Amino acid sequence: MNNSEKTSRPQKKFKKSLIIGTLVIIVALVLVIIFYYFNPNLNKIKKFSQEQELTEQYLQSQTLEHQKDQYGGKTPEETYQLFLEALKKEDIDLATKYFILEKQDEYKKLFQEIKNSGNWQMMMADLLKPENQKGEYLNENWYIIRVTNDKGELVANISIEIPKGPDLEPVSSLWKIAEF
Repeated sequence: MNNSEKTSRPQKKFKKSLIIGTLVIIVALVLVIIFYYFNPNLNKIKKFSQEQELTEQYLQSQTLEHQKDQYGGKTPEETYQLFLEALKKEDIDLATKYFILEKQDEYKKLFQEIKNSGNWQMMMADLLKPENQKGEYLNENWYIIRVTNDKGELVANISIEIPKGPDLEPVSSLWKIAEF
């Protein structure tokens, strides 16, 4: 055997080993990629992560909307009076702006239904009588007004609060109606 044959064998073995090693790495990478993209648990985690990010973005946008909102009073009583003034004028759009943002559309529909049904004056008669209104603080950020009719029957339970963010901290200094 000559020297060139002796050096050629280790080179051939090295090349063969290099090719096999490269193929093993490529197969391993393909398997990892397949596992990563087609694993149902990983897909669930990715989807959950995306949903969590969208939820966080939504909550941040809602917090900004609450901070920009100029409708409401510095006290719950002031908010209620502003709300009543808008109702006296039958300005449903303005009246519902005193509700928390998430409830404005719902109450706009409700007040429109009351108006269309011919019950507006009856509602206003109960709401405008001071003797029919009893308000109290349930805590420092929550106030409730119980409105009764002339028979003493409860006709409305109005919850007024300071809007809170996802961390339950106030996002505004204005009081807003949460429930009617």
